[in-house]
Amino acid sequence: MNGFTLKCIAALTMLLDHIGAVLFPQYRWLRCIGRIAFPVYCFLLMEGYRHTKSVKKYLMRLGIFALVSEIPFNLAFYNAMAVRGMNVYFTLFLGLMAAWLCDIIRASSQRYGVLGYGAFVLAGLAAMGLKSDYRYYGIALIFVFYQFGSEKVTQAVLSALIFGLMSRIQMYGLMALVPIFTYNGKRGPNHKIITACFYLFYPVHLIILYEIKRCL
Repeated sequence: MNGFTLKCIAALTMLLDHIGAVLFPQYRWLRCIGRIAFPVYCFLLMEGYRHTKSVKKYLMRLGIFALVSEIPFNLAFYNAMAVRGMNVYFTLFLGLMAAWLCDIIRASSQRYGVLGYGAFVLAGLAAMGLKSDYRYYGIALIFVFYQFGSEKVTQAVLSALIFGLMSRIQMYGLMALVPIFTYNGKRGPNHKIITACFYLFYPVHLIILYEIKRCL
């Protein structure tokens, strides 16, 4: 599978997850399928980081859409415009920032390069303090794909450990490793309009789900 296909899988499973969370909480199978989305996004985040021409622009995009998505996120899940928790874009932003800072520190000092991993610890604490989606577990999963990008067995074992610590239903997230492990390293269709659509999909679908729930 190429990157475009993985993005489609992540978007579709996220949509099913949020339909279950917002409209049909009685159908647990929707939430189970939805566990596939976040690990795929974490994997794609680190793939994007390794191949991006500008980490700063990547961070800026994530930051902008984190802010844009916050009200739709709180409306859909908390029925309020007031901030109750931070959306998943904040988690991805913190994870990307941690990877970038970690590489900067490791490149600047061979002796103290290990201190770069502290960036992920700080990101995890920030995610917990901000109450961003998946919190420090999300940062831990991003770290797995950052540190063990080509080690599939290690990814599987550590992912299972993280999901197990979260909750029983999160173990369904291991299904995400199937499409991840079939990734062929190619980006697929990558027009700017397509990229923008994937970014916009998150806040737009949350607003639509909120309006449907409000009408019902």
